[in-house]
Amino acid sequence: GSAVALFDRERTDTYIARSSVQGALEALRNLEDQEYAVTGSFAAARIKAVTAPVGLAIYSPETDALAETLNLLPAEQGADVRLVRPADDGVFARLSTSDGIRWVAPSQVVLDCLGGTGRMPQEGEAVLEWMIENEDVCRAASGSSL
Repeated sequence: GSAVALFDRERTDTYIARSSVQGALEALRNLEDQEYAVTGSFAAARIKAVTAPVGLAIYSPETDALAETLNLLPAEQGADVRLVRPADDGVFARLSTSDGIRWVAPSQVVLDCLGGTGRMPQEGEAVLEWMIENEDVCRAASGSSL
């Protein structure tokens, strides 16, 4: 994956979470029948929190189906959820599951955040620092658990 690709308009659909962003995240829990992986601010905050995460970014090959499952409202303005069709399956490599939610690997979080907007680059830097500090952990776990 490359840093600039995350919010590529061609592959990104923006929505407002009807319940709340937290509610949409909860709805992902134990979702078996759809392929997805959370990236961006929420994934970064899970590894090393800098600020309270704001927008939810989720990779999914079937964004329409996922939007329906999560009860999202399509929106251009004020969107708090982005569903991104991945350019390739690389984003689903070395996923980790925690609390029944699937997350992209830390290295992918870094790429996506550094290419993101607002505070995302800062969040990416924090995860990168964490990866450097925990290099041996990352290598030993190779994405199986965080």
